[in-house]
Amino acid sequence: MPRLPSINCSKCEQPVPERESGEVGTASTFEDCLRACPPCGLAWSNANTDDRSKLTTFDRNPLSFAEDIAPYISEGYEWVLANAFNIHNRTNKRRKFEMSTSEDQVTWVVFRYLQHCDMLSETLGHLGIKGFSGSVRPTILLWGVPLPQVGATLDSRDRLVEVSNALGELRSSRSEPDVIVDAGPAGLLFIEVKLRSPNDHKSSGYEHWGKYESRDSHADWDGIKDGGLYELARNWRIGLDMAGGRPFTLMNLLPEKTSSKELNEIDVFKSQLATLENQHEFGRKSWEDFLSAVPYVAPWLRSYLAERKLDIPNGAK
Repeated sequence: MPRLPSINCSKCEQPVPERESGEVGTASTFEDCLRACPPCGLAWSNANTDDRSKLTTFDRNPLSFAEDIAPYISEGYEWVLANAFNIHNRTNKRRKFEMSTSEDQVTWVVFRYLQHCDMLSETLGHLGIKGFSGSVRPTILLWGVPLPQVGATLDSRDRLVEVSNALGELRSSRSEPDVIVDAGPAGLLFIEVKLRSPNDHKSSGYEHWGKYESRDSHADWDGIKDGGLYELARNWRIGLDMAGGRPFTLMNLLPEKTSSKELNEIDVFKSQLATLENQHEFGRKSWEDFLSAVPYVAPWLRSYLAERKLDIPNGAK
C-alpha cells in the first residue's frame, strides 16, 4: 500500500496520522486527504512531499486564523456561502472555501475587511473607479449575497434577480458575479476575481451566448464570441442591465503573473465593447494594484496575503 511522507500538524505540531487507502489520488476535499489531524480540523493534499509549504491545506474552520485579531472576518461567511446566487454550485463553493488556495476565501477576507473598516470606496477612488470616494458607503454583494451592513437600504439583490430572470437564466444556475459594489446613483461596479485560474472561455458556438448579447448594436458581438471570454461578457451584459442609466464599471481582478496571451485577449475584449466615457467602462487591475490602493493593510491581513503569494508592493501602508 503506498504511503506519503509523514508531516506534523501546523496547529498542534503532533505527527499527522495517515489514513489507509488503496491508492494515492488527487485531493479535492477534506475527505480525500490521506494526511489529516481531525482534532485540529486540518488536512493536507496528497502530494508526495513532507514540505507543508508545497501542500494545499484543508481547514474545517477556514477563517480561524483571524479569531484573535479580527473576529468580524469569520462572521457571516457560512450564511453568505449557503445563499450564493448559483444554487447548483453552493456545495462545491463551500468545499473549495476550506482550501488554502481558495479564490473565494481571499475574496471574502479582503472585501469583508474593506467593508468593516469602511475603506472600500476610498480604495476604489484611488483606483480611479468613477462614482466612488471616501464619502460613499455602498452596498457590497459577494456571489450575489449582500454583506451585513447597518443601514443598507439598496435592493441590489432584488434587482440582480430581476435582471437574471429577464435574461432567461435558470433559478438553480444563475450567473454569479464575484463582487458587486452598488453605490446607488453614483454608480455600480462588478468585479470578476481571478487568483490562480484564468478567465472562463467558451467557444463561439456555445449555445448560451445569445442570451447575453447586448442590444447595443455598437458592440462587436461576433468578435466577442470569437474571443471566447464568456464570463466577462456575461457580467458585462448583466451589469449594464442592472445599472440602468447609472454609471457602470466591470473590473477584471487578475494575478500579477497573468500571461501576456491572456492580457492581450482581455484588451481585445475591451476594444470590442460599446463603452461610453463617464458612463460604461471596462478595465483590468492586478491584485498588487488593487492592494496598493488600500489605505491601510492590517498586519494580520498582510501575513494572510503573503502566505497566498499576494505581496503588497513596497510603499503601501
